[in-house]
Amino acid sequence: MSTEWAGDRPRGHRYRASVLAALVEHGAPASAQSVFARIRARGVRIGLSTVYRELHALARERALTEAYVGGEVLYRLPDRDLLVCDTCGRTSEVADPRQHPGPCLAFFEENAALTIHGRCSACSVRG
Repeated sequence: MSTEWAGDRPRGHRYRASVLAALVEHGAPASAQSVFARIRARGVRIGLSTVYRELHALARERALTEAYVGGEVLYRLPDRDLLVCDTCGRTSEVADPRQHPGPCLAFFEENAALTIHGRCSACSVRG
């Protein structure tokens, strides 16, 4: 991360906040390129390599999770399950319908995300 300062915070902090804000605004799993485009549309000067760096750092820190869809990495906020159509590539985030078994097993999860691969209803109808 850059050691330059922007106001009273390191410049990298601003970039990280911009990346997270773009994912929240997007409301669905997003590629690095779509995060980059969303940030640039807000007038923030940022490079694509910086977006990749921040996304990788956030994933390492478990602030984001990665899903591999059609050879592309999509980033999403944790604790959201993802349905992936292997035919058309459509993705949908869903609230976790499962009851987390952690407390009854003396196990406390720190980060949970599930990616379910299959076919969406439109692709199932097509055959």
